[in-house]
Amino acid sequence: MGENLSAGIATFAIEDANGCTIEGSIYLETSLEEDVMHGVVIFYHTATQAVNIKYPHDGSKSISIFDSSGRLVLTESFAGRNHSIPVSFLAVGVYNTHLVGNDEISIQKFLRE
Repeated sequence: MGENLSAGIATFAIEDANGCTIEGSIYLETSLEEDVMHGVVIFYHTATQAVNIKYPHDGSKSISIFDSSGRLVLTESFAGRNHSIPVSFLAVGVYNTHLVGNDEISIQKFLRE
């Protein structure tokens, strides 16, 4: 599942143990990835210096960044709707972000080049 996906819009459906389904879509292989379920946008362009986050709600949030092996490499808390995280210290590779705020979680990937 998820293998051999090409650039473009991919749709998904997630069903939980109670039979509730969430459907959405995401654009793959782009410098702007938007979580259409929660309105979270992560701007990373080439992700050599920083990852910029735009969140639709005020209030406290936390973000955790994990490397491709699942190891936690950074956790930060912030308030407000916009935040920038320096990533120049990270090794080149793919990273997962877990953004928690407003009783929601958004999980996205970025490429550190």
